[in-house]
Amino acid sequence: MVVVHDFQQKKTYETNTRNICAQRDFMRFEVEGRRPDWLEEEFGKLESEAVAAIREVIRSGVFDGESKNYILNLMALLAVRSPEQRENMRDFQARVAQRLMDLVLEKKERWESQINEMEEASGKQTSVTYEQVKDFHERGEYTIEVARERHIQTEWTSPASIDTC
Repeated sequence: MVVVHDFQQKKTYETNTRNICAQRDFMRFEVEGRRPDWLEEEFGKLESEAVAAIREVIRSGVFDGESKNYILNLMALLAVRSPEQRENMRDFQARVAQRLMDLVLEKKERWESQINEMEEASGKQTSVTYEQVKDFHERGEYTIEVARERHIQTEWTSPASIDTC
């Protein structure tokens, strides 16, 4: 049990850590040849080794070698694997996509050029006009989501998750 202080709702309460410190299927993804929870199990192994390393550092007072490596890697993973970090990344990618659309829709000729390339590549014709797309984009009545798999890929290849110790 932990004591939670919700500053937005100005409440304090006790709850189990699973209710506030975990998100179901956070690292779950589909890839051929692996179980969907494979990566989470692998991270669990690292976390177990890190716990043993922390205990060893506490016992010995020495922060060096393999123990240091496990602890720093755990810290890096915790820094990049969080719902808040994923939302920050999603927001960044959404803003980039919106700015790209701003540029594409800035001139009708640019839009038509992009559509022509898409139609040639796909062999399909579009029935949406420049004006319709521009109006839709300017209203902003849409959200841009990033797939969990993309987040995991980004977290996995993040400089913070590379063993440099």
